[in-house]
Amino acid sequence: MSADKNYSVRKVTRLCNMERQPGLEEEWVEDKELRICKRRERVETRIQELRAPPKPKTPTPPPEVSHTEAQLQQSAEGIRSVLANSSAFVTNVHLAAISREKERRRQHEEEEATLEKSLDEVHRDWKKRLEEIHSRWESAERMSSAEELRLLLASQQAATEELLSERKQQLEHMHQKMEEDLEAYETSVGKDTEVFALLTARMRKQYGLLLTRYRSEALKIQEAIRKDQEEMGAKQEEEFRQEFHRVQQKEERNLEKRLELDENRFRAFCLGREEREEATRKAKDDLDRQIHEMRERVEERKAASVLYAEKLDYALHVLKRREAEAKLLKADLKRTNN
Repeated sequence: MSADKNYSVRKVTRLCNMERQPGLEEEWVEDKELRICKRRERVETRIQELRAPPKPKTPTPPPEVSHTEAQLQQSAEGIRSVLANSSAFVTNVHLAAISREKERRRQHEEEEATLEKSLDEVHRDWKKRLEEIHSRWESAERMSSAEELRLLLASQQAATEELLSERKQQLEHMHQKMEEDLEAYETSVGKDTEVFALLTARMRKQYGLLLTRYRSEALKIQEAIRKDQEEMGAKQEEEFRQEFHRVQQKEERNLEKRLELDENRFRAFCLGREEREEATRKAKDDLDRQIHEMRERVEERKAASVLYAEKLDYALHVLKRREAEAKLLKADLKRTNN
């Protein structure tokens, strides 16, 4: 019985404290209702996900190629084609010059071989004729008359002069041939110089064309980058607007839910306020009654304790008086015995 009374007293005290601090009760009720609503939302979302049919797998779209990448590929192909054409053009001119130089050297080698062959033949002829001239001097030892010696000397002199004149003519012919070869070489060098000048001019022209192509492709790439930046900026702006609109709608829905929840809480609070006040009033009445009863019991206990104290004092007084009488009786008995 006392335990039930103590529990009721603690309950009434708690209700009184909550009545004194209404914010604690409201906060506790609000947190509890909020947790319940969140749990219900999670359960409903999970049920909808389980009931929803499986989403079909969408094929992966091909990666989008930006303007910059497309322009870079196109520019690279164009520059490669220009480089290939320029290299082919310059290579053709270079190969033509090499072929002409090779042909010139081949002709020069053939002419040198022919000249060497003719010189060998002339040398053998000269050697043979010199041997014939020298062989005639052996017959001079067998000659006895001066006339024969004079005729032999004249014939030897004529043969030698003829041989020397032929050699001189041959040397003049060789000198003329060398001059002609030198003129031909100078002409060939001049042609090669013209060819190399033409090759250099064409290389400069191709280099200028290549630089022009590089500049035009760089401008195209810059324009493609600008387009990509504009498209990316527009796309990001559109995504930002969509995200902002989505967040705004979500916040509006959350605000509506919170307002609805606050209205429900306020309605529930208003409905339960009277009940709480009635319960508080009853608890106060019970507490006052219990306090009054406890005070009466305390007064009764105090009166009983005063009565008990008076009885104890009277008993003590009686005991002391009896003790004094006992002492007097003992003294009388001692005197009587003596």
